[in-house]
Amino acid sequence: MEETVSGRYFYDNAVAAVWMARQYGMKFVSWHSGKEYDLSVIEANVGSPVESIRNDQRYVVHADSLRILQRQKVDLTGKGIWEAISSKPFTGENRIILRDELPFFWPEVEA
Repeated sequence: MEETVSGRYFYDNAVAAVWMARQYGMKFVSWHSGKEYDLSVIEANVGSPVESIRNDQRYVVHADSLRILQRQKVDLTGKGIWEAISSKPFTGENRIILRDELPFFWPEVEA
């Protein structure tokens, strides 16, 4: 995947992070320490209001999982069309929203 931003990819919603871990095998690390999260830690935060999640409770996509963000032929993008793997940068309109007809939660990006 061609990196188009310098920031980290992350989720501040435990439900989305758990889904991505279970469905797509995504791994996460701590915002500050970089230590890998055990899925049970993220699952314990499910149901917490998003407003209560501090920066240290954000779930940063592990470097080994960035490959999951690469486009695949089965992806549906925000433009509503199926696209083959492309070198176009990911933006609000062309980020993946469905993969193989299942929800694909696109992470936030550190500014």
